[in-house]
Amino acid sequence: MFARNLSAIQWVAAVLAATWTVGCGYMPMPMGPVGSDNFGSSRMVQPELVPTLPPGVEARQVIVEPANSIGRVGIASRLTVTVLGSDGKSYTDPRLVQWDLSNPQMGVIDRNGVMRPDVPGTLKVTALIQGIEATATLQIEQPLYAWQQVASPVNQDLYAVEMVSRVEAWAGGDGGILLHWLNGAWRRDASFAYSDARVKGIGFANSALGWVVGERKGSQTPFVARWNGRTWQMDKLPVLSGALNAVSVLSERDVWAVGQETNGQALIMHYDGASWKAFESPVRGRLNDVQMLSPQRGWAVGGDGIPGGTPLILKFDQGRWRVNGFWGNRDTFSLSDQQELKAIKMVSDTQGYAVGTRDNLLINPRGLFLQYDPRRDGWIPGRWDTAVENLDQVPLHDIEMISGTEGWALGQIRRPDFRFERNPKSIFGNLLANVGGVLKLDTNYYSGSLSGAFYSIDLLPQGEGFVVGANGMILERTFDWRGVNTAAQDFGGGVGGGTATSNNPVTYGPGGQVIPGGQPASRR
Repeated sequence: MFARNLSAIQWVAAVLAATWTVGCGYMPMPMGPVGSDNFGSSRMVQPELVPTLPPGVEARQVIVEPANSIGRVGIASRLTVTVLGSDGKSYTDPRLVQWDLSNPQMGVIDRNGVMRPDVPGTLKVTALIQGIEATATLQIEQPLYAWQQVASPVNQDLYAVEMVSRVEAWAGGDGGILLHWLNGAWRRDASFAYSDARVKGIGFANSALGWVVGERKGSQTPFVARWNGRTWQMDKLPVLSGALNAVSVLSERDVWAVGQETNGQALIMHYDGASWKAFESPVRGRLNDVQMLSPQRGWAVGGDGIPGGTPLILKFDQGRWRVNGFWGNRDTFSLSDQQELKAIKMVSDTQGYAVGTRDNLLINPRGLFLQYDPRRDGWIPGRWDTAVENLDQVPLHDIEMISGTEGWALGQIRRPDFRFERNPKSIFGNLLANVGGVLKLDTNYYSGSLSGAFYSIDLLPQGEGFVVGANGMILERTFDWRGVNTAAQDFGGGVGGGTATSNNPVTYGPGGQVIPGGQPASRR
């Protein structure tokens, strides 16, 4: 009873205090709810006082600065306001005015005049007081993006990631790990209760329907699990032995998955909305990736494990899978190389890339980078940045494109071959930019620690997305709020990399550091 009466007294006192402050040039905001302190006693949340002009003073003019400015999506900036009063004085508290946007869908502005644009374009900001207003014009440009490390709840290797929307994603890997990104954080999904599963591929039709594929019991049993919006459940499959490595989802009734059976035959399966069915494969070998462009057209890539051969490239056309015809043998054929493609990304019917490894069994695996040639309906060698020594020695695990000329390939950090000095400079090939068909080191990222290899990448068309890799490492491509683009400096061999500054405390980019230990594990 005493606590209740005390709360009432506190409330009355707060109202009286607020009434008194109005006369002093402040207006109370609405009263907050009653809370309790750390000791359990009741307390009143005090009203926030918002300034007003002094009694009797009227606004004569409003000035907003800067009147014209240029900003970027995702980067907040502050507008200042000056209110000229009838008393000849200037008042600059931004809370005196009401802030409004000409298009509220383009961003948000708080009562302190801090504007965060979300969409590029032209936007007008208005400051209003007592019927008098001023307007500023903002020209909002496309955002600057940067790769930035985010917290991961696991330290197991992650082999697959899939963006569902700007606010939702999934990632999976070893030991039955399946992570769900929602509300800005990664969390392990408890409904995926298959500790012997290794997740290799993820695909979604929408937020309430998706599939993950992989292998169970030491590569002996393929699996497909389906998300129904609440939980994961295993699908019944027509093949009982082998492994699945990738999935491509066109719709809820058109899903493809690829891998390899234990008898060595390439495994291709299709889901028609009712059940999974095995599809006839024209080759033996392991398929590592599949991308369907439409119900009538698609691609799958892998390797046959035969030295001296070429990697597997299958094309789906007219209802069947066939081996793609042309190959640039003159530049890629080797009597000893065992070539295997790990991933493919078609930007359109006429433009695409594929990445993988070349292993001649005598030295460490090297990179394989191919580009589609629509004139011959075949594949030719892609190009590497020759300014970076030995860059083509980096094995490649995945590739993603956001346009015909901009994308990324994932590899690993490795020691160069045939370098016998005591501390040879490592090749930082874990994150490579694909610039117009040329693979180059990408230094535009922030990371508090070092990952030896990245295995999977997925991006939305506007460029936002994730990279996942060894030891649970996760990078997010998002607005460059750390200023990584502006912090880059020359950091060895003419290659840019981040450095520590007051605004960018720890950054990581290629710098020739020596990485102890062995080579990272292969993605497949």
